Amino acid sequence: MHSPWRTIKPVVTVTDSEYALIQDLLDRSPSGLPETDNTQRGANIAGYRHVVQSISPLAAASQGTDNTSGVSTWESQSAHHQLPKPFQKAIQAVRYKDSPSLLISLRQITMIAEDELHDAIASMPRSTFTELLRSLDSFTVSKDADPTYGAHIAPDMFTMLNVESTIDDWGVRKLSVRLLQRMSKLLLVPRRLRQLEHLRLSTRPCKFRFGLNKVRDHAEDLTRILRKTGPPLRLFLRTHLEGHISSEMLLCHFMIAFARTGSLRFIGSRILEDFFAIGAEGLNLDNSPPMSMAWKKAGMPSKVPASTAVEMVWGKMTGPPYNIQPTFKDYGILIKNLLGRGQLERAIPYLREARRLYDAWCHEFGESVFEYIQTLHDGADATRALHRHECARFAKKTAWYDMQTWCRRLLLASRPLPPRTSGTRAGARPQDFGQRLPHERGIPAFVREFRDFVPNPALYRTPSGYVRLTDPAAPFTRSVFVRRMPLDVPMLARRPLEGGGDHYH
Repeated sequence: MHSPWRTIKPVVTVTDSEYALIQDLLDRSPSGLPETDNTQRGANIAGYRHVVQSISPLAAASQGTDNTSGVSTWESQSAHHQLPKPFQKAIQAVRYKDSPSLLISLRQITMIAEDELHDAIASMPRSTFTELLRSLDSFTVSKDADPTYGAHIAPDMFTMLNVESTIDDWGVRKLSVRLLQRMSKLLLVPRRLRQLEHLRLSTRPCKFRFGLNKVRDHAEDLTRILRKTGPPLRLFLRTHLEGHISSEMLLCHFMIAFARTGSLRFIGSRILEDFFAIGAEGLNLDNSPPMSMAWKKAGMPSKVPASTAVEMVWGKMTGPPYNIQPTFKDYGILIKNLLGRGQLERAIPYLREARRLYDAWCHEFGESVFEYIQTLHDGADATRALHRHECARFAKKTAWYDMQTWCRRLLLASRPLPPRTSGTRAGARPQDFGQRLPHERGIPAFVREFRDFVPNPALYRTPSGYVRLTDPAAPFTRSVFVRRMPLDVPMLARRPLEGGGDHYH
């Protein structure tokens, strides 16, 4: 039987130190008490006074620490709020994976005073600073901030398309250069980054303007370096034996490496969709004179693929069961292969298909312009619209440059048949009639159809000489002197090479 009198519990008194601890915890939390549901809130209220009474200040300071830095979660959040404003924006951009905003915040960070910058970095948790540096990797940032998508830009394309806002005079992305310069401001001990610069960012003076090698004392072709079968085979066996996850991109890269070394024999499963374009491009490069002559000089002519290998891959790609829709790059591979083999008349239908895709890029460019203008008019953030506009502009320019290059190659490769002396043309082979354009009507019609891409003036051969067709309504391409380019690289040291000559290192 229960007693009618209830036992009265003694009143618990909160000391000043415990009250200061509670107030300090509430101040460090960014939003006061953590949000809980109704069930947890009742349990917390019931045990709140007991927790405050039993936990000492020293024990409470050790609660909630992580395994890396030994700092509590509330303390790390409080440290983030005590950082300068650019650092807070940079951390927020890292959380949302917003590369353009991260680059803007990094630029603002470099404008902070040096003492304040060092204090902010020293007060930042180690895991946060590591994640910030990891997000500033040039390969990661370029996916969202580089409008060229890593496309190869030749020196002719650099001078004709006016891409100086993206590429500097040495053929390097300005995004990577600015990123390296701004990241160097965050380094307290720059000497420790030397290996990272050499391995990750490739700052060794091994390449010159647009990839020209100035270190080698003799001409060493790239195919000689990539022809060795040992490195890709060791990497493939290590990946296979250790059980690493093989993605589609990794398998395509292995196929490229084995094709370059002449070790790719067969594919035993379903062909990957991305491999069609990669394989066609690799076959086209292997059929080119530098690659084919390198295999022949090495005494291995059997490793040179057949001239019709690209068409075989094209037929397999566009036919069943794959039925893949070719892209502009795929059309370019086939067109270059046909032009290199002298199949000029067969290349014209594919030029028309490529022009259709070029018109689609022009339409995309127009839409991006209107979107960018509308975003600026509305006063909203125009970062995404500007990036879309830059990507569409670069794609349109490169497509126009490729179309002009193919048209110019077709005009240069056209050879007139000898004049008629009797019923047949003397000296003409039977295949010449099917491979070469009729100059009486074919070349002028081609120039008229592709007048937007044909060089002005258009020059082509005839049986009696050359013909120059000039369009006065189209702009003329003229070379204008801008500045003088240096042809030497400043080196740290220079010593004489054994056996004579100079050697840079």
